[in-house]
This record gives sequence, C-alpha cells and structure tokens, in this order.
Amino acid sequence: MSGLYPSPPGPLSPKQPTRGEGEKKRWDHANSLGLAKRNDLRVIAALKLELESDCIGYLAIEAAELIASNELYPLLVDLRGWWDIDIDLLERSIEASKQ
Repeated sequence: MSGLYPSPPGPLSPKQPTRGEGEKKRWDHANSLGLAKRNDLRVIAALKLELESDCIGYLAIEAAELIASNELYPLLVDLRGWWDIDIDLLERSIEASKQ
C-alpha cells in the first residue's frame, strides 16, 4: 500500500475537504449558477444578498451575467471600484443586466 500516495495528504489537503461553512458556501454558489443557467428567477434574491456582501465570488458574477436581471445592475456597477477577480466578466454582467 505504500505506493498509492507519494505522501499522505494533510488535514487541509484538497483531497480531504473539511466540512463546514466554506463547503456549504461553495455549494450555494454552484446552486445559484445552476438556477441562473435554467433562467430560474428565484436566484435573483440570493444574488442580491451576495452582491451586497463584502465577499463576492466568481460564480455569483457569472450567475448574474446569465440571469441578466436589471435588479442586479446597480449592485454590479458598485463592484467596479474593487472587485478585480475577472474584470471582463464583471463588465459582461453589467452589460447583460443593463437591458
């Protein structure tokens, strides 16, 4: 059995994710993206909450682009000053929500 792993993964290794709030949040983001892909308007309320927070993930901006709701437009515009993870994605999301 010694040849299965080059070294045993540590407690915070990506091979052994910890359960907790971070894992739930990742699932929530993926769930929001899935709802946006299906054009399910229930996602708008969740996206509003996230876009008003100080910790905004990539998937939320991607979901905002897909759902293209003008309700999200002012929140997305407010991100221009500091959200720099993917500026092109942010600008596409703003453009999509403008209509």
